[in-house]
Amino acid sequence: MWDMNQALPNDTVRALASLKEALDSPKELLRLGSEGSNCLALEKEQNLNQFHRMTARLEKALNEISHEDLDISDEVKEQVELVHSQFKRGKGRIDTQDALLYVNLHSLYNNSKGIG
Repeated sequence: MWDMNQALPNDTVRALASLKEALDSPKELLRLGSEGSNCLALEKEQNLNQFHRMTARLEKALNEISHEDLDISDEVKEQVELVHSQFKRGKGRIDTQDALLYVNLHSLYNNSKGIG
C-alpha cells in the first residue's frame, strides 16, 4: 500500500494523467450534445466511432492504474473495477439501442426543423 507521505510512483502518475486525458476527451462531444448541435445529430457514424474510441481510451487508462499504489478503500476499488469491466464490455461494441437512439434523435431533429 502507498504511504501518503511519499510521492506516487511514476507509473501511477502516468496512469492517472492518462485517465484524466481520457476523461477530458468526451467533454466537447457531450457539450455539443447538450447544446443540441446539428453536427452531433447528423454525423452518426463519426460520432459512434468517437464514442467507441473514448470507451477504449477510458478502458485502457483504467487498466493501467495500480490500486495498490493508491490509498483507496475496498469499496472504491470495487467500484473502479466495476466501471472498468463495463468499459471492457462496451469497447468496440455497437449496441442495437445505439442505432435506435440515433433514429429517434434524427427523427426528432427533422420534425423540429419541419423536414419530412
